[in-house]
Amino acid sequence: MVHITDSMRKSFLANGFVVVPDVVTGEHLRRGIELFDDELRENPVPESYIGSHSFNPPCGRRGDAFIEFYRAVGIKSLVDQLLGPEFFSLFPPPPQLITTVPHTLDVPAHYPHIDGLDPNREAKPVPFSIQVGIWLTDFRGTGMGNLVVWPGSHLILGDHLAVHGVRAVYNYPAGSAPYPRDVPLGEPVEVRGAAGSVVFSHYLLAHTSGRAIPATPETAWRKTMYYRVVTESLEKDPDIVLKNPLHEFT
Repeated sequence: MVHITDSMRKSFLANGFVVVPDVVTGEHLRRGIELFDDELRENPVPESYIGSHSFNPPCGRRGDAFIEFYRAVGIKSLVDQLLGPEFFSLFPPPPQLITTVPHTLDVPAHYPHIDGLDPNREAKPVPFSIQVGIWLTDFRGTGMGNLVVWPGSHLILGDHLAVHGVRAVYNYPAGSAPYPRDVPLGEPVEVRGAAGSVVFSHYLLAHTSGRAIPATPETAWRKTMYYRVVTESLEKDPDIVLKNPLHEFT
């Protein structure tokens, strides 16, 4: 059974993300691909579409199958190992599914963003604790539609919100990617790993999707499940992750 090591936990706290290999293997990996492909048939990618295409399984029987998959793989135990001793995670709703269609166009990278913000920039953010990305396909190279992150940005943004208040998260132009423009960021990195790896990332980690340039004729569409996980504590106080990014993890 896979466990979170001390070095993995330290990396998560410092960088805001960690990749754990060999979590989903064998029959579980085949089942995950089967579930994903079934939903993709229900939500086909538009003709001539390139880049990342996201969709969500509906609630009910189809959505329940993804929650059962999360349970069967043992993801909850890994999430709980990243949390502090007084916290435990709740089972998430069905995941967001993302497939990345390879292309050869030199399109610019997206701006960094965080999830759960009101498009109208009026309501308070709806945060979660950890985003769990299950890679059903290979991401060991670059330019494969990889997740792109800004390491340590969860701490930088948390410090900024502690000084300027939660509303400061909306300091970006209307219609642009949801991330405050007055918060400095370092250099982004493409997150890499084999199929069956799981990437755990902090809610406040700035991220985006990278380019998906086919390097070989064998390059296939990339497939990822993203579960948004909350703790019991976060349900009681949704601002907790915005006030102190490491509160649930120490």
